[in-house]
Amino acid sequence: MSKNKFLALIFLLFLSVLFTSCEDEPIDPAFNSVPVNNGGGGNGGGVVTTFSVKATKDGVLKQWNIGIATYFKSLKSFTILASDVATNITISIDDPSKIGIYPYSFKTNCVYFENEIFYSTTYSADEYSIGNITVTDFDETNKTIKGTFNFTAKDDNLEVSKIFNQGEFSVKYIEQ
Repeated sequence: MSKNKFLALIFLLFLSVLFTSCEDEPIDPAFNSVPVNNGGGGNGGGVVTTFSVKATKDGVLKQWNIGIATYFKSLKSFTILASDVATNITISIDDPSKIGIYPYSFKTNCVYFENEIFYSTTYSADEYSIGNITVTDFDETNKTIKGTFNFTAKDDNLEVSKIFNQGEFSVKYIEQ
């Protein structure tokens, strides 16, 4: 199975688990959105959310404010899925409850999707991107996680790279 098909399968599996969860819990209004005055009159304008993933991708700042973060506590696995109209990024961390640095591996990785091409930090079964994900805060009471990341992701043929520097995430998560 090609790497792209494998990653697409994992992504679809993640979404199916996410949307078929048995727990029906209302969204915390403080997390959902807080109106702000944008100075434009009318109805007050935009919103500020507590979901933010940003990085410098190939020298250009990229930010995602829409997504979902899930902590699979029994599996000690954490996934952030952030997207916009044209791209998405998935950050997976093995056992994020420990503050610290996580080098890329099979369980700790990043996948970036753009123009129908997957770019991944996993190059082969035993070769991964140089870089890491650093968890700086993991708050199980308020269900938030913060950290940084940097990596070079490569396409399925290992020919095209996307370089991510100064990556940051600050998200509220759901627990499964």
